[in-house]
Amino acid sequence: ITRIIVCISLALAIYGNLFASDICISEIRISGNKKTKDFTIMRELPFRKGDIMPEDKFIHDLNVATEHLNNTSLFNYVYIDYIPDSLDRTDCISCIVTIRVEERWYYWPQISLKLEDRNLSNWLHEKNFNRITIGWGLRVYNVFGMRHKITASHYFGFEKGLRVAYSNIALDKERTKMLGFSISALFNKTLNVSSENDKVVYIKDPDNFLDKTFESIVSYTYRPGIRNTHSIDIGYQRIAIGDTIVKTNREYWGTENLTNPTFILSYKYSHEHRDYIAYPTRGYYAGTEITGITADKMRFFYGELNLRLQYYEEFVPRWFWS
Repeated sequence: ITRIIVCISLALAIYGNLFASDICISEIRISGNKKTKDFTIMRELPFRKGDIMPEDKFIHDLNVATEHLNNTSLFNYVYIDYIPDSLDRTDCISCIVTIRVEERWYYWPQISLKLEDRNLSNWLHEKNFNRITIGWGLRVYNVFGMRHKITASHYFGFEKGLRVAYSNIALDKERTKMLGFSISALFNKTLNVSSENDKVVYIKDPDNFLDKTFESIVSYTYRPGIRNTHSIDIGYQRIAIGDTIVKTNREYWGTENLTNPTFILSYKYSHEHRDYIAYPTRGYYAGTEITGITADKMRFFYGELNLRLQYYEEFVPRWFWS
């Protein structure tokens, strides 16, 4: 009923001004965002207050705004509508855009169970419960209402360690430049050093860690609009192993060094045109990732190129293909 009344009011406004063929946005009203800042929501809109556009583009942009707000994963529901404004203009029909959101729960505990064997079949054959790594932690979305994300994890069992990550930190008012970082430290007293007779050989030191891995990654993201995203990741990893490993298997690393610093550089580009990222039914996605890794004092280099293209469409009512 509300939509019918709005349509009738808009039709009367159009009839009252036969020469006006464009829609102008006089105001944007946001409600329901108890934690999320208004500018976080405004960042996902393809229009601004004062914009003037044809009616068909106006309706299209309302749908695009709904899709992008849903794709932030900050809300359970997003409702965008418009009502005619009382402003008397001769060049366009004045409308007020109303945005109502229902925020989701932003605190999620994390629990993981990792079998430290070559595969599930091998672990079931051995049934060694000492080769299990259990992880627990907390992931917080929309920190400070600015779409920041914090992840903290702790691991124990076969592998021990910590990981902390903070992402989506805005560097400018327009929120086109974002910064993120992650730090992790993993330790292990048991290592797979070789294989004999098609069986994995493990070495365990109850008093010392045979493997110490430290990693830090800094991410820079540039998102000038709402569909295109560029990301650059710079990472450093340092792995230190015990001398027992090299004495047991000199070909473990291909070198007798006990430490191996690794540098990682990657670039990602994505063009997002899907209606809903979690469960897309219409639209498309295109992305690429280029990764370069160097280790062993620049004597080793590994490169990788990934391309991804996804397309979704409805071919009969309620049936989709991709």
